[in-house]
Amino acid sequence: MTSITPPQKTAVTYRERIKRLGKCNFPHWPGLTSLRIFTETTHPCKDPPEVSIVNIPGEGSHASEFSITTLKDPQDLLGQLPSSADTSPFSQLIIVENICPDTLTLLGGTYDIDPQFFAEHINVLSWYQMFETVPERLPSLPSTKKAEDFLLLRYVSTRELDEKDDASISARSFIWPDEEKARLGPPRGHSAGRLKPVSGQETEFPQKSPPMAFTRQTISVWCQPKTNCNGWIGMCSDARPIES
Repeated sequence: MTSITPPQKTAVTYRERIKRLGKCNFPHWPGLTSLRIFTETTHPCKDPPEVSIVNIPGEGSHASEFSITTLKDPQDLLGQLPSSADTSPFSQLIIVENICPDTLTLLGGTYDIDPQFFAEHINVLSWYQMFETVPERLPSLPSTKKAEDFLLLRYVSTRELDEKDDASISARSFIWPDEEKARLGPPRGHSAGRLKPVSGQETEFPQKSPPMAFTRQTISVWCQPKTNCNGWIGMCSDARPIES
């Protein structure tokens, strides 16, 4: 029988915690149902999440001790997770792109992260019109926001599209990410609006401009001080909605 390490045990406990919360209806904390579905779903995307650990020197340390460790296999995260009990003056930032359920529950369980942090990262339904699932589309109340130890950043970025590989792009006004490359695709959102620039006759404008995608991007940031308050541990989770 395969033994379960302590981080894996906390991941299992955290997954059960999400399951219990996701079955309840908490209007103050929306998105928990979407989070439960995300952790229980077998995603078409088989690409592992991209994980990097940034080691940041503290006061009195040399700047040369700054380092970035990129994990080729997310399973290596088990042996690389920074400890909250670490007494060194260093701080660590864990950067995750295209997070998967296993990585989510491992990080959440290890650092006892508020599930609402991941719920708001996964659930972007509040960006869309409220045709259905209204509770999941409402933002958190200001009174609950004051107690949160994380920050959610949503913005729209532009990317040039290549229509050569997919002629159907020309006929669509919005685009969904490739489910084999990104986990936060339909039906949770992260779509992109498509715009075909109008070419002018002036010489400074090209006669044939490529189509542009206005992608919905989400970056979530969480941080907590280490036990001895000498340094901190943080996490930044980035979605991968559309690739040009």
